[in-house]
Amino acid sequence: MQLVFLDRLNLAYKDYGYVDKDFEIALDLVIIQKSVFTINKAKLNVAIGDIVILKDAPIHYIGIVERLEVADKHRTTVHVLDFKEMFSIDIPVESYTGDLSLYLENLLVANFKQSSDSLQNLNYLSIERGSSISGELSFELDKIM
Repeated sequence: MQLVFLDRLNLAYKDYGYVDKDFEIALDLVIIQKSVFTINKAKLNVAIGDIVILKDAPIHYIGIVERLEVADKHRTTVHVLDFKEMFSIDIPVESYTGDLSLYLENLLVANFKQSSDSLQNLNYLSIERGSSISGELSFELDKIM
């Protein structure tokens, strides 16, 4: 198996390494889980937050680099969060009446494509509304979700 590292901002290839027999993949849709891979390199062209893709494996896995630890002079342990955690940020919300799918689309665009934090912008992210439903959302003033 191989771990391929891609740049978080533009998906450019950065590095790769072969996975040692010491690895643990933790998948959970509800609770934040960390996976751990030991690879055959001590020096990596990788930054915290970069994307990891597991290749040549019996399962598909995409994650985000959380921590790197040099295990010895030939190996690095890579601690990885599931890819969905990239979208786990706190954002301010306001009460809204109207097309709820439009409201959600605007929140996603504002926070993942046009954020003032350039490290949060994902230019490759495609956001598409597939439905339209009218409704009302009520939040307390200055609510963060």
